[in-house]
Amino acid sequence: MLFLAYKFSLKINYLFKHKFIMRILLSLKLFIILISILFLSANLQADTYTHTISASTWTAVGDQTLTGLTWTAAATWKAGTGYFGYDTNNTPSKGQQFGSSGSPANPLTLTTNGILGTITDIKVTTSGASSIAGTVGITVGGTAFTTSGATTATLTSTSAVYDFTGYGVGSIVINWTQSSSKALYLKAIEITYSTCTASNISFSSPTISKIIGDVNFTQTPTTLSTGAITYSSSATNVASVNTNTGEVTLAGIGSTIITANQAAVSPYCSSLATFTLNVTAAPTLTVTDVTTPLLVSNDGSQVSQIINVSAVNLTTDLGLSLSGPNANLFSLSQYSVTQTGGSVPNTSVTITYKPITGTNHSATLTMASTGAFDLSRSIIGQNNGPTTVIPVLSLLNVTVYNGKINFSANEGESLDVYSSVGQKLLHKLTKEGINSISAPANGVLIVRVGNRIGKVIL
Repeated sequence: MLFLAYKFSLKINYLFKHKFIMRILLSLKLFIILISILFLSANLQADTYTHTISASTWTAVGDQTLTGLTWTAAATWKAGTGYFGYDTNNTPSKGQQFGSSGSPANPLTLTTNGILGTITDIKVTTSGASSIAGTVGITVGGTAFTTSGATTATLTSTSAVYDFTGYGVGSIVINWTQSSSKALYLKAIEITYSTCTASNISFSSPTISKIIGDVNFTQTPTTLSTGAITYSSSATNVASVNTNTGEVTLAGIGSTIITANQAAVSPYCSSLATFTLNVTAAPTLTVTDVTTPLLVSNDGSQVSQIINVSAVNLTTDLGLSLSGPNANLFSLSQYSVTQTGGSVPNTSVTITYKPITGTNHSATLTMASTGAFDLSRSIIGQNNGPTTVIPVLSLLNVTVYNGKINFSANEGESLDVYSSVGQKLLHKLTKEGINSISAPANGVLIVRVGNRIGKVIL
């Protein structure tokens, strides 16, 4: 018996000690919570904005200043042109009147952008005329606030306070809708918010244009805050974005808005920044009719062949050039095709082959435009006629002035301009006397006029 009493005594002491420890831990926890609340309160600096309407304030839609804050009224009238007044038929008054049974508002909105801070509570005192069938709701920065778990409250004919709570930053919109045709009333507005400093988060480029197939990219916003940033895309079928890093991956053609949402960190507000991304189709160049143009001369004379070129989604004109070991034996009827609205319609281009010596000659035709992949076609010239002697080329007296190439020529001589690697950049016929042409490129250029040749450096 004594042994059992002794064990019971030990158990009581054990429980007492543990209860004592638990009380200490509980007190410590409450202390930490209290300190946290005090710290948070000091940093959030909660403020309250209030305004009570005591006389007719709006006489038309538009802006009015209520206790230092600009509010904008907008309405769609179910009939008539609208009515504005002040309730004097009830005590206490229902306040500012918007619309009437003969000219009711649906919807009616009041908007302000004047609260800088995180908004957590909005109380609106409002009502409708007798037999009103309508609702009131509030959004902050596009986020719906709630009252009793719902995003709207049902209006009554008696002035009542509707308390909407949430967490948001930005434009406040109070929205009334109705299925009836009644006057709407507003008596008072109260807003609870925490003051904070704008983080000034922004993107350096408000609009970015990409071509489908471009590599992933990241545009990092600048901000004063260290708050965590999360990213989103308004149209993931156009582009997706990594939630944490902001890296954008193109997915399709169209436009999307990339949003960076930054969390609040004392003393900075939560805030967001956006940029628009436009994704277009890749430029496409096309040569039709022939895959490898073959020009055959059976008597050593020049021969020609027509090809058709086209392009879509261009940002610059379509350029054509000739290169290769025998490029000087070939020429094109045109070396540039103008795009209109990003397109080059089916356009005929004549390739001319002027065999001089040998039996087979080749060159490469290249089509190019900014942003497009170059399109190349091999050109084969076959000379089955007599071999002629390559004429001896004489020196061309050519000069450069103000970016133009100047020389003297006879009417109708063939002019060809080549790059230093043999790529033909220009072909045209000369006029009588002094010719002055714009240089097709910079660097070392070879200029051939008939059987004369010269070199210039730009």
